[in-house]
Amino acid sequence: MVPELRAARLKEIAERVRGEFAGDLSAGRILLFAGIAPVAAVPSNCPHVLMRILGGPEDYGAAYRAPQRAIAAEVVENFEARQRAYLLLKRHGQEIRKRAGSRGRRAARA
Repeated sequence: MVPELRAARLKEIAERVRGEFAGDLSAGRILLFAGIAPVAAVPSNCPHVLMRILGGPEDYGAAYRAPQRAIAAEVVENFEARQRAYLLLKRHGQEIRKRAGSRGRRAARA
């Protein structure tokens, strides 16, 4: 893999998303990690994580928009802070799901 080429492609994709789709935040991760815009990106595989922490609704639409608003309100609008928030939420969601899955498998065996 050529990191420079990969980074250039990500930046190109992010620019297209910003230009063609008005920076639609469904591409937030690309915009954030390509260094194009410090958007409040939410990991798509675990938007419920922040909603559980905040005690809000868990339907997907609300569970995606509400964390975006929470991140935007609480996390400084710069790349480092927003990237860290994204990665922490993603890791937290992965760990919770992993623990919940192992409990479910143990219960099924019993």
